[in-house]
Amino acid sequence: MKEEQQHFEHYKEMGKIDYCTYFIKNYLALNFYCKTRFETRNKKKDREIIDALKDDKQVLHRFSERLDENPKDEKLKFFGLLKDFDKILEKSGVKHNTQLVSFTSVQVQPMQLEQWSEKNRKVTYVLKIHSDRVWDNMLNISVEVRKSKPCSIKGIFDIESDKFISALREKRLSDTQIKTIQDLFRKRLKGRVENIAKLIHRSDKNMLEGDDRGLIYRGLMEILYQLRNALLHSDVQLWVPRIQEVYKQATLILQEVLEFLPF
Repeated sequence: MKEEQQHFEHYKEMGKIDYCTYFIKNYLALNFYCKTRFETRNKKKDREIIDALKDDKQVLHRFSERLDENPKDEKLKFFGLLKDFDKILEKSGVKHNTQLVSFTSVQVQPMQLEQWSEKNRKVTYVLKIHSDRVWDNMLNISVEVRKSKPCSIKGIFDIESDKFISALREKRLSDTQIKTIQDLFRKRLKGRVENIAKLIHRSDKNMLEGDDRGLIYRGLMEILYQLRNALLHSDVQLWVPRIQEVYKQATLILQEVLEFLPF
């Protein structure tokens, strides 16, 4: 009898849906759409393609229309699905590259990889962002300070962290010079990362302005992309129930996205 019970449990286990696999199958459709639509615009890398999707005004318009639809079944309302998605995701603690995947801090604008300089009080600051693999304020950056005794640093830093400040102090920079460097980076990063959760949980979607809808759309596309990366980079344990719940809800959202994409 014990052996039969074990077999029965195996059958039940086989009957369960693996939502991670289900999510990837749906993401393949999104990936095909993006490659077809954006590769002709010289967008080759995954990051370039997803940023092009975020910038597509036609897709944003269709997203906004979907947001305004009011099916009779409350559970099918897209805005309601987004609210549930945020709650489930926040409880899950899903991470990609050690960073939390969350609507409370999501990249909505692409990082501009560039070098720029500014002169302040006879000191020239030359700053550069080297990598687009960033989250929040973690940046692969270099800083060169041209003064009577020039100095420079390069590495991956959170510009607000004590580690970054200490690294600059080791180069004998004054507090004023350090603040100038931080302010120059802050100016470049402004509006790149946003808290989308506070917009999603507004009681009435009619309170959302056009810019708010754009932020939600951009944030959602980024979250789906990060969840895809978390799977493909083995950052999540597929068998954990809370992870399955995240990808179940993400699949429902992704299927909605596939329906409103203009071809």
